Amino acid sequence: MQTVFDLHTFLISANPELDEQKPGTAHVKAWLEYYAPLPTTCDCRPDSTTGFFGCPHQDSDGGAYAWDFYYQLWLKNPTYKCVKREDPKDSPRNAAGQIVVQGDWMCSIATTYRRAMRLWPGDSNWRWDFINEHFYDEEYGFATAEYIEPLAEFIREAYTLANLVIVPNGFNTGRSIPRKTDDYWDLSTYHFIENNCAFLGETSKEQRIHLADLMREMISKDPNNLFLDDWLAEKDGRLAAKLLPGHSVESPRPQSREDWYELIGEMTRRIQLRRKRIQDFLGK
Repeated sequence: MQTVFDLHTFLISANPELDEQKPGTAHVKAWLEYYAPLPTTCDCRPDSTTGFFGCPHQDSDGGAYAWDFYYQLWLKNPTYKCVKREDPKDSPRNAAGQIVVQGDWMCSIATTYRRAMRLWPGDSNWRWDFINEHFYDEEYGFATAEYIEPLAEFIREAYTLANLVIVPNGFNTGRSIPRKTDDYWDLSTYHFIENNCAFLGETSKEQRIHLADLMREMISKDPNNLFLDDWLAEKDGRLAAKLLPGHSVESPRPQSREDWYELIGEMTRRIQLRRKRIQDFLGK
């Protein structure tokens, strides 16, 4: 029987009440526990009965529920010729000519969060103090959190199925090259789809072009373009990236608080639009 997917479920928390709550500090706290867990016990959602991920401290883009989702959207289509990777060292194309794929969160929280720390001096907010219930950082100490509300809205959207995609094995590592993509999805698609990952250097030229070709092939073979229409455009007859507001290849990081608010708002909006596209597809 086909799994019924809830694209609104907040996947990284053991607390199902967060699915219904308005985005707020509880969602940011849940992300901090997930991304940089303190030594606490973990009361996880039961994987066997609900189909959710097990421990929220594990990267859930590779969990059983996620792979069921990828299968229904893409892998079950025999013309698509994509298979799940079994080992991180797997070649991105196997001997049978299939593209070996991994799951990936598209919009990254960490880079957006870290940038906020720089734009609000003294407001690093990197950990959660469970005793005093404050965000804190070992260097800057306690601080207010002016940016928590839009960050919470972004986190709430980003850790749903609507922010998951399959990519050729190796893409996830390649997209995180600092000061080029800064792990942003729009700059990742630019470098992989438009620029053949030239930033990886000549020593890995063959590998980078191979990954870029595979990503373009995956998009072209899927009639839904991996549900990336809000991230892609056409330029001179070829696929191109739709950059986020204030983003450029030369300046991958927002330079002001206003830029940061606009950037995070647009990422949130694009996830919501992608959710609608996927829901329409699954509802057929």
